[in-house]
Amino acid sequence: MTNAEMMTLYALLVDDNPDDLRQLEELLPKAIAGYNIHWDPCSNFNEALERLGVRRYDIVATDIYADRDNQERLISKKDDKAREIIEAIRGKQFCPIVAFTNASRPEGLE
Repeated sequence: MTNAEMMTLYALLVDDNPDDLRQLEELLPKAIAGYNIHWDPCSNFNEALERLGVRRYDIVATDIYADRDNQERLISKKDDKAREIIEAIRGKQFCPIVAFTNASRPEGLE
C-alpha cells in the first residue's frame, strides 16, 4: 500500500514548551498500521480548544501542564488544572486523549 492509498488520522499535539513540541514532532511516527498520521502541533491550550471546535481529530495528545510555568507545577500535588484540561477536551469532542507531563501525576487524575 502506498502513502497515497493510506487513510489519514488527524492528531492534535499540545505542548506549551516550543523545544518539547519540536522534539515530539520529530519523534512521533508519521504512519502506523496502514494509516498516515497528520500531527497538528499547537503551543497553547486555548488555541487547542479552538481547533477542537473547528476540526475533528482522531486523537489528542496534550501536556497536562500546558500554559503553566515551572513554579506553578510544583505548588501542589493535588492539581485541578490537569483535570480541567482533560474535561475541556472531552467537552469539545469524543476522541482518545493521551495526557503526558514531565512532572508527577496529579492525585485523582485517572
